[in-house]
Amino acid sequence: MYAEVAMRDLLKARELGEFEAVIPELLTGYSLMDRRGQRVFHALTGESIQRSELWASYKAHVELRNLIVHRGKQVTADQAGNSISVAEAFHEYIADAWEASASRIHAGKRPGTP
Repeated sequence: MYAEVAMRDLLKARELGEFEAVIPELLTGYSLMDRRGQRVFHALTGESIQRSELWASYKAHVELRNLIVHRGKQVTADQAGNSISVAEAFHEYIADAWEASASRIHAGKRPGTP
C-alpha cells in the first residue's frame, strides 16, 4: 500500500492531466512484483526495484506472505522477523525514491537525473 500511496502522489505531482486518472486504470495494481507497476514506479522515480539489492529478499518476502495468506503456511519466528526486516527495508526504499523524485519534480527535473 505504501508503494501505491507514493506512486499516486508522484502521479499527481507530475500534473499529467487526464493521464493522472488513466494510468492507474491501466495497472492491475501498484504491486512492485508486477511488471506494469515496476515500469510506472521506474518512470516516476528513475528507480528499478528489480535491480536493487533489496529485490531478492523482497521477492522472497512477498512469496512467503502469499503462502501464509492464501495457503495457511506456518512460519518460524526467524522467518517472521526476517519478513519484518524486509518490509522495513522496502518502506525505506520507497520513501527514499519518493522523496528524491518529489524533490526533482518540484525542481523541474526528470526522474533519474541528479
